[in-house]
Order: sequence, then C-alpha cells, then structure tokens
Amino acid sequence: MTSVKCVHGRIPERCTPCVRGGPETAKYPANVWITEKGSAFHSHPRCDALLKWQAIARSQGMNTYEPRTVPSGAALHTLKRNPCPACFPDG
Repeated sequence: MTSVKCVHGRIPERCTPCVRGGPETAKYPANVWITEKGSAFHSHPRCDALLKWQAIARSQGMNTYEPRTVPSGAALHTLKRNPCPACFPDG
C-alpha cells in the first residue's frame, strides 16, 4: 500500500472527497487499476497496454508492480494518473 496522502491529508482510498471525485470522474468506473510506479489508470488489471509495458520494463531489468484498485477520483486527482488510451480511448 502506498504512503501517499491526498490533498486532504488522508489515504486516498479512504478519503470521501477523493473517492467521490467530481464530474470528470463520471465517465470512469468507480474503481480503476494502477501500479505503484505507473503513469496511467486502467479499467482492468490485465490491460494489454499495461502487460506490454510491464514486459518491456522486465526486459530492461526494471522492477514491475502488481496492479491494485483505487477510486477513480483518487487516481485522477491525488495520484495524478492519466487514463490508459487502450482502456479509455475517449480519454
């Protein structure tokens, strides 16, 4: 589990304002998938793009991290992740 705090000083997954998000999170599922060091959020843990980039990272001797779920509001606002273009082609 990450030690990142949200803008409210709480754990993002447990912060009601972060979990609720805002109007911009309405087009995403309530919970999305992220990895510890990734830059995107995904609709499911077996996303083709996620698996591809993890394979590339492993081939270069880099660490990879298991996907975990977080509220979409936290992924967007607190963790500053972008939607995966493969999972969310309309952004």
